[in-house]
Amino acid sequence: MQAAILQAKFPHLDSWNEKRRELAHRYNEKLGSSGVVIPVEREWGKHVYHLYIVRSEKREALQAFLKQKGIASEVYYPLPPHLATPCRKFGYKEGDFPHAEKASSETFALPLYPELTLSQQDEVIAAVKSFAD
Repeated sequence: MQAAILQAKFPHLDSWNEKRRELAHRYNEKLGSSGVVIPVEREWGKHVYHLYIVRSEKREALQAFLKQKGIASEVYYPLPPHLATPCRKFGYKEGDFPHAEKASSETFALPLYPELTLSQQDEVIAAVKSFAD
């Protein structure tokens, strides 16, 4: 059943990826000076933006603010890999990878999917900017 669904979706993958890229570039353009750290796309790679991950030292407050405005956001990586259950056997402890730990406490995803309208995206952008002010 899942294979049949994926087979029906597969022909749309390139156009969906391109739409996500367009929306992500728009986020980058509009959120560049909003107080959140935006993703960087290098010249040697092409991001498909399965998720649009931003970074804020005030993540919890910003997420609460967005939620009050009816805007979803999500933390997908609440723990850095070295502190996750599968890596416990290696004996890593808090402080071993401070950059990963900081990233896991600051990163979260803003809404981004091919069907996201420009007006919906504008609401997200306005809310993030409003929080920064």
